[in-house]
Amino acid sequence: MVYSYMRLAKSALGCMSLIYYMHTMKCGGSSARKAIKDLNVTFTEISELNPNAETIIFLSLRKNKKIIVFGHIQDLPLPRPNAGESWEFYKQILFALYRDPDNQFIMPTRDPVNLVQSWLHYTETRVLGIINSSHDDVYNPISGRRKNDLAMLQRMSSVKQNCVVLSLGKIVIKGDSLKLRDQDEEENIILFAKHIIEKEKNLSPLLAMQWQLHRLEFLEVSRLVYGQTKYQLPLIPQQVIYYDLFSPCPKVPEMINQIIHPLFSSNLLNTRINSSRNPPKRLASDMPSVVEDLKSFFHGEYQIHKRAF
Repeated sequence: MVYSYMRLAKSALGCMSLIYYMHTMKCGGSSARKAIKDLNVTFTEISELNPNAETIIFLSLRKNKKIIVFGHIQDLPLPRPNAGESWEFYKQILFALYRDPDNQFIMPTRDPVNLVQSWLHYTETRVLGIINSSHDDVYNPISGRRKNDLAMLQRMSSVKQNCVVLSLGKIVIKGDSLKLRDQDEEENIILFAKHIIEKEKNLSPLLAMQWQLHRLEFLEVSRLVYGQTKYQLPLIPQQVIYYDLFSPCPKVPEMINQIIHPLFSSNLLNTRINSSRNPPKRLASDMPSVVEDLKSFFHGEYQIHKRAF
């Protein structure tokens, strides 16, 4: 499998194309962005692909030169409501990214249950920041905090801890000593995942790899997940380099270096951004109860992660 990926990487170098380096959530994307920037590699943030004619013209140049696009697909700017022409441009941008078989994808992956665990501890870190920035006893949704702070507080209130609670429809913060205990880790991962699945009904954080790689089919994926239906993900027409965030195959750094920059992989190894303040002592993938409880939900995620080995 590694050999076939090497062949694909070399074929991409033989012709000009669009390189989409996917910023899979909780898979080291912020570090990858900094590593690229520090090497002065020319790339385009996906947030810069505004739904207009200029972007369509820019993307059409991929047939004549190499274009690197980086970022979360959810950061692709949405058109304004009732802006008919802009919506057409938006669809053309999505198709340019996902439907052109000549494109090359770089896809960071992670064990699905470890990804959820990372979200849990990232949320803990975010909530600590919220608490330290305010001395209010009750969260005020009209305060100057970032718009998703309330979601972070609600997520934290769903797990076992002694600082953030939901009372009479309001988030109440008790002191500033938030810390998730290791003895509650297995239960908290399951509680956290079920809160997002059942309360938020927002699958994109937990199905981060499918959200990135199968954006155009994600509504159908969501329907299958909620229907608890086993499914086989569709084939990707593009050439894809998959790699595991923590244990990439030995040939992967060389493959990505050929596409991005000769020093990219070594630069990335020395870059760490958005690390949790309280990293877990045990990985969720080593907790049988967590793996068993969530395995049916992550059916598609496991399919993608396995491609990195």
